[in-house]
Amino acid sequence: MKEELNQEQYRLLLSCATKNNFEEWNEYVSNSNDIIRLRDANFVGLSFSDTIFQNKKGEGADLYKASFKDASLSNVDMSKCHLWEADFQGAKIRGSTFQETDLHQANFENSVCALVDFTCASFRKANLTSVEFLSSNFYECDFSRSDLSAAKFLGGGHNPVVNRELRFNLCGTLFCNAKFTNTTYFDRLMLRFKVLFDQKFDKRMEQGLSPFADVMNELEKTEIERELLL
Repeated sequence: MKEELNQEQYRLLLSCATKNNFEEWNEYVSNSNDIIRLRDANFVGLSFSDTIFQNKKGEGADLYKASFKDASLSNVDMSKCHLWEADFQGAKIRGSTFQETDLHQANFENSVCALVDFTCASFRKANLTSVEFLSSNFYECDFSRSDLSAAKFLGGGHNPVVNRELRFNLCGTLFCNAKFTNTTYFDRLMLRFKVLFDQKFDKRMEQGLSPFADVMNELEKTEIERELLL
């Protein structure tokens, strides 16, 4: 039977979070071939900074149903992690990396993600209600069947953290059968490669109507591609 929660790993990570120093944790995972097993782990309200979640082989942690509700994540690397049904409700995430991370059915309601790299991450069926994404990268992400009600994708202008102009990147992103409302907001898009929506979304674009005015929760016909160049 697969071990759901490695108690030794869990205690070490909690200890580091309490001390707000993750050097011991980072050294442990960097020298271990063991899979990081933190299923159902409770990290509610904790702060993580400069923390890695891959073992020596580069395998991402198993964080299925882990809770980071109201947590603070700064410069955290969760690339290639398994975060199915993980809870990030109300979390503050900044300067972190979620490349190729599986966030299927994860909950990001009311969270704020600033300068986060989500390259090739999967948000399939995720709850992204009222989330704020600030100057983040979504290259080839999958938002299929996710709930983007009142979600805000913000970017543009001079960013003092990186001292340059930033725009969020949605190149190659999938939004098939996603749910939008008239309060879903995209600011300063970068859509230079093909972005896949569903047919209902595409038809509204051709009619010059706001594509976020109606909820799209059923894919009635074949998905099609539309190239949007801005």
